[in-house]
Amino acid sequence: QLATPELHSRSAHRRSFRSRKARPYQEEAVDHFFKHARDGKVARLQLAGGTGKTFIFGLIIKRDLASHPAGHHVIFVPFRDLARQTAQELRREPFNLQVDVVGDGEQAPKRGSEAAVVVCVYASAKKLHGRNFRTKIIDEAHLLECQDGLRALEVRLGTSADAVGEFSATFRGQRNLDFDYSLDRAISDGSVSDFMVTVAVLTEGDSIEAVARLLHEKHFDWAPALVVFNRNKRAGDCARLLRGAGVRAGFISGYEPKTNREQAK
Repeated sequence: QLATPELHSRSAHRRSFRSRKARPYQEEAVDHFFKHARDGKVARLQLAGGTGKTFIFGLIIKRDLASHPAGHHVIFVPFRDLARQTAQELRREPFNLQVDVVGDGEQAPKRGSEAAVVVCVYASAKKLHGRNFRTKIIDEAHLLECQDGLRALEVRLGTSADAVGEFSATFRGQRNLDFDYSLDRAISDGSVSDFMVTVAVLTEGDSIEAVARLLHEKHFDWAPALVVFNRNKRAGDCARLLRGAGVRAGFISGYEPKTNREQAK
């Protein structure tokens, strides 16, 4: 649960994405994918959050399409919102791929679909059962360990591919990794920014109003800021108080309607 200032416009994000070029570690990850995802082996690649895994997926697919232009590719993701986000990024520049989404109220694409990529939610993997793809990418693969056993089996074994890779920022055990771009390395390279963490210690009797006043006073210095609460109500109350004070703040929770979550992004 969190409240976060809405400071970046979507148009600015689109402009920065169009101008993006692959960073050295992203090209390195692609090379490792094709090096290790062969002869029936599943490549395991770990990259810190915020280092552009979706961009890497696009690079993998575009590289394979260069030699197999009629090929089809699948990406499995755990959540519907992530499926929509992944599809959106692959459809626009620099990739301009045709993408179908499965698991967002959409039926599985028919065989012979012109879409080069299918993005499928874990829970809908059975809709693609028996299909073969050029590449198969499983995002947030560590979550399969928390899934129902049959669902995890369907994601991993229900479809086949010439090259299969599992991606995560947090594999358990940290063993058998074919590529590891850690958070420490990403921060050192300047690929991501480290958080400046501020812990507000409130004395007994202080309320959410005190937190909102602190954020209001400091928001010019701290923005963009991510504020985490242990209860939905506290996060929502803080966001409402900030908006009432003229600070653009959004509230994200799994229980919020989709429109509210999209607005907060």
